[in-house]
Amino acid sequence: MISDIQKVPEYCIRKISNVSYEAYYCQAYPKLDCPFCFDHELDHVPFVMVVEFFRQTCIAISHKFYNIPLEGYINIMDDLNLQLPKFVELDLPMVIICINEVIKSSASTHKRNVYYYIYQIISYAPI
Repeated sequence: MISDIQKVPEYCIRKISNVSYEAYYCQAYPKLDCPFCFDHELDHVPFVMVVEFFRQTCIAISHKFYNIPLEGYINIMDDLNLQLPKFVELDLPMVIICINEVIKSSASTHKRNVYYYIYQIISYAPI
């Protein structure tokens, strides 16, 4: 449900000293024919689908940028704190920005704090 994830170029990031992190972005595409998420009519993206956007983004980063093999390894999310002050609209494009803060990195373990943001353009006024 996400586009090919890309790394935000270094020159676009304002680094905070003593913190190791990288930023990534992709687009999100809701799966409108999902019977589990759309078991009743909705005018917004179901919450469980927003969680799935984030899960897929994290997995894609692991495989594409950290060279984690597709088989034999698992991603574990042990804490989740979501704040959605507004509904995510179905009819507006969605861009996900992911800030990936590295806590521990070794041959067998990567521990990270990952911060996700969904952006939607609510209105557009031509100049």
